[in-house]
Amino acid sequence: MEVQGSGEEATYTHEQLLSLIALGQKGIKEISALQTAFLTQQLLKF
Repeated sequence: MEVQGSGEEATYTHEQLLSLIALGQKGIKEISALQTAFLTQQLLKF
């Protein structure tokens, strides 16, 4: 996950940064769970 700390037009607050980080962490967890489920399913085929 990458968050750009500066912007061309405006910056964001500390609270907004924390929200962005939380959203990124949620997405990473969801992707990881999907990958694990897929790989488990594929491995059980053998």
